[in-house]
Amino acid sequence: MIERRVERLGGEALEVLRHAAVIGRVFDVELLESMLDIDAGALLDHLESAVAASLLAELTEQVGRFRFAHALISQTLYEGLGATRRARIHRQIAEALEEQCGDEPGDRLGELAGHWAAAVVSSNPAKAMHYGSAGRRARTRATRPR
Repeated sequence: MIERRVERLGGEALEVLRHAAVIGRVFDVELLESMLDIDAGALLDHLESAVAASLLAELTEQVGRFRFAHALISQTLYEGLGATRRARIHRQIAEALEEQCGDEPGDRLGELAGHWAAAVVSSNPAKAMHYGSAGRRARTRATRPR
């Protein structure tokens, strides 16, 4: 049923939503746009069509962020991708996040670690280990009594 609702939006919209599902249940347009070869206006058209089809909701408290209306929608789209394609998209996301965050990923450190870890099938496992270790160190520092 979910696949039929998405397919009605067209092939390009399906590609957009699959990439969004790999980012996560909540995603930002800027990150999604940086990964896709699509005009910003067309991207928003696809996202707004998905909102109209009750597949997505736009977060009113955070401009430029959307969430899947239900976890089952994002899960179905995510699982509709082969393992190699998923890993490659995770790598694209991790690289795009690195570019956005520079040397200070801040609160996106966990996202980076997760995407690099999921990308190790086709990527550099050292990156996943680096961000995973950095995340653990940051959590340890944050929980130490002062």
